[in-house]
Amino acid sequence: MNIEMFERLPQEKQEKILQACLDEFAAYGFDAASTNRIVKQAGIPKGSLFQYFGGKESLFLYMIERIESENERISRYQIEDIPSDFFEAIIHLFVKDLEYLKSRPKVVQLIRIIISQPLHPVYQKAEALWGQKNSGQFREIISAIPRDQIRDDIDFEDVIKIISVITEAMEHRMDKLFIAREGSLEQMRRELEVIFQDFREFFAMLRFGVYKR
Repeated sequence: MNIEMFERLPQEKQEKILQACLDEFAAYGFDAASTNRIVKQAGIPKGSLFQYFGGKESLFLYMIERIESENERISRYQIEDIPSDFFEAIIHLFVKDLEYLKSRPKVVQLIRIIISQPLHPVYQKAEALWGQKNSGQFREIISAIPRDQIRDDIDFEDVIKIISVITEAMEHRMDKLFIAREGSLEQMRRELEVIFQDFREFFAMLRFGVYKR
């Protein structure tokens, strides 16, 4: 395996190979995916693919990392037009993530395959990669949001922990929707609106508390 050799290729060629991989894995899943079809679409010798990535699993996981890196770059760019309200800013980031997915239907297909087979060993590795990257990215982005509305006597780490619990619950609900609606964001629109409304209500409780004033 020689990832560095792959990353020295012209950007256009890298993207063509990775797009061929995404098309194949999104259409057939990991087990039924064919490296023969990938190299045919990418227009490269099969030996080159294995020289770069070593095998199908390494290729799959590298593709997952590149997808996540692309999403991370977009998320960093979106910080510039983020709402000034701390909690609305978090919802804004989730909405932007969904907008990104709308522009990448193949990624949506792939996500649906991965989350619908939670015991698959390769998909478990993919989810672990996503979780690791998302956790660091989430903390970094949240830390960049203005927090002048938060009380000075509250530890910001505790705020992040509470928000993480809520967002993980929301993500679990969205995962179930992805499976039930076969990854169709159009079919999920109404249910997603309900989830985001719940998001706002939970955050309202954090803003104002649950006790009577």
